[in-house]
Amino acid sequence: MIRTAQILAKRIKELRGMRGLTQKELAKILEISQVHLGFAEIGKRLLSDKVRERLVDFFGIPLPSLYDDGNYFNAETAIKCDRNLTEKQKKHLLDELKKIKEAGEDFPPPFPPPSF
Repeated sequence: MIRTAQILAKRIKELRGMRGLTQKELAKILEISQVHLGFAEIGKRLLSDKVRERLVDFFGIPLPSLYDDGNYFNAETAIKCDRNLTEKQKKHLLDELKKIKEAGEDFPPPFPPPSF
């Protein structure tokens, strides 16, 4: 199974590419350094809860969709198995995922293919 950090890295890069943003532009929006974002995009650094919230707010997506690799990936399993997340973070993400499923929304939500 692909590591969650790698999936998050891929999703951040995809989302940034979909909007045609540079790392510098997105880093400014997220209020982090470009270096921090660069490391997050290669799976070498995690984003804090606060930064992930800014990311999903900016892109208008549900938080658990950051765990979707577009290949029938089971977000719930990934969240539960991620050793880099605290129990509090796991609970928050699983609660958000549950809300999406209960609302009957598409999960993962449909995204157009990235245009890099």
